[in-house]
Amino acid sequence: MPKVFRRQKSVLVSSSSTSTNGTGTAERPGKRSSSTSSSTVVFGVPLSTVQIRCGQPLPAGIVHLMRQLRKCGVAAHGIFRRAGGRARVAALKSRLDANPDEADFANCQPYDLADVVKLYLRELPECLITQRLSPTLMDIFTYVKSEDARLLAMQASMLLLPDENREVLQALLYFLNDFADCAETSQMGASNLAVCLAPSLFYFPHEAATGVGIGGRD
Repeated sequence: MPKVFRRQKSVLVSSSSTSTNGTGTAERPGKRSSSTSSSTVVFGVPLSTVQIRCGQPLPAGIVHLMRQLRKCGVAAHGIFRRAGGRARVAALKSRLDANPDEADFANCQPYDLADVVKLYLRELPECLITQRLSPTLMDIFTYVKSEDARLLAMQASMLLLPDENREVLQALLYFLNDFADCAETSQMGASNLAVCLAPSLFYFPHEAATGVGIGGRD
């Protein structure tokens, strides 16, 4: 279970946090701004907007998708590393944007669902680990050698996150912890999951130049 957060409170079950997002951090290049989002669009919408719209910082459709992925894919070999079908992932995204409350994931392949989770995180206008926090965490891991001191520094650094980002990050860590627990079967322990999810979570200065996309197979 993640150590950074001391109390378990997952938005995958319920959420009652309020929005205090006022960081002024830059949006990711090429991402959709909140001014172009409708009342149903799921992807590319700021978490603060989702909080106001839904009363929780994760859209209901994404919550349901993650629950289904936890049911069907927690032990899938290479989950979050193996790519889903590009066309199927695109279709899932379109269905979520069109009817987020009615999307049915029961017959979806786990690799497709995992790609949609990464795609949702990647298309947030501001990275979940914000432009302000990303270099701080990298410095902590680079320069703080003591494990105890590193943990304390990481816990303190979470205060730099907007409330919505912090709650979604906490939910995501508990979610991924279930997958890490099945590493003997899936070959996806915490380190492998971190490698696969980091490009979707962190702000990297070279991101605009290189671009990051979901690989897939039809």
